[in-house]
Amino acid sequence: MTDAADLRSLAEAASFFAVSQPTVRKWIETGCPVAEKGASGVAYKLDLRAVAAWRDGTRQAEEDADRLKAERDSQLRLELLGGQALTIDEGTASLSPRARAEALQAEVAATKLAQLRRSLVEAEPLKLHLSEMLASLKTRLRQIPDTAAPEMGLTDAQQLRLGEIIDDALNDTADALETLTADAPPPS
Repeated sequence: MTDAADLRSLAEAASFFAVSQPTVRKWIETGCPVAEKGASGVAYKLDLRAVAAWRDGTRQAEEDADRLKAERDSQLRLELLGGQALTIDEGTASLSPRARAEALQAEVAATKLAQLRRSLVEAEPLKLHLSEMLASLKTRLRQIPDTAAPEMGLTDAQQLRLGEIIDDALNDTADALETLTADAPPPS
C-alpha cells in the first residue's frame, strides 16, 4: 500500500533522486512504477519507495548482466588465449574497484574451469614427484665419477674434481627449484 506522503510529482521525484525530469520520463518508459499516470493537466504521481526499489532492481540486473558478460569474456579468453586470465598484477590497476572485482571473479571462474578440464596441476603432489625424481637423479649422477674413472683413466684428483662439479650442478639445481617453489602462491 502506498503512503500518500511518499507520492511525488515527476519534478519532485527527479529532484529527490538528483536526476533530470527527462531521465525520470525515460525510467517510466522502461518500466519504472507510476502510482498515478499523468495526462493533460494532471501530474504524474510516483511512489518514491517503489521507484527506489525499481532502481535497485534495475541496477542489480545491470550488474548481473555485466558479471555474466565478464564470465563469458573470461571463458572466451580461456578458449582463445589458452587461459591467460587477467590478474591483479597485470592490467587491473587502472580499473574501477567494481571492474577489478568482476575481472578477478572471471579469473576465478576460469581457474575453476581449468581445474575441471584437468589442465591445472596441484603444486604439492608435483613437488613430491619432482623431489623423488631429483633424489634418484642425484644418486645416479654421484655415481658417475666412480663409474667413469676406470673407463676414462681418471686420476684420483680428476675423479674428485668431477664429483665436485656434479655436486655444484646439483646444488644449483636444488637452489633454483627452491626459488621456484618459494615464489609459487600458497595452495588455496
